[in-house]
Amino acid sequence: MIRVLVVDDQEDFRRLARTMLEEDENFQVMAEASDGVEAVEIVEEQIVDLVLMDVQMPRMNGFEATRRILDRHPEIQIVLVSISRDKEILRSIHKVGAVAFISKSSLTMTTLRQAIGTSR
Repeated sequence: MIRVLVVDDQEDFRRLARTMLEEDENFQVMAEASDGVEAVEIVEEQIVDLVLMDVQMPRMNGFEATRRILDRHPEIQIVLVSISRDKEILRSIHKVGAVAFISKSSLTMTTLRQAIGTSR
């Protein structure tokens, strides 16, 4: 079972991601966060294997939250998502330690499994 934290400032996207993930018996959504600050706090309180993290959020963006999470929990896989396909975002993915970037419009269970390297 892959335990997931969904992080996005848009409630509609969090709901959509949760629904998609919960339809697959190999994934369990442990929590949701509306920004990077909440995400960093949640990973200190709950065990998660995967964070699906929006890049652009208030208070703390996805890049900074990714850095902070991986500083303390390098075993967690983080997949960044965004509506934008800005070249700067694409260049920054691996700098912060994320395993992949998926455009929100391309997010499916197949693209997520490919990003995290599992065929379950």
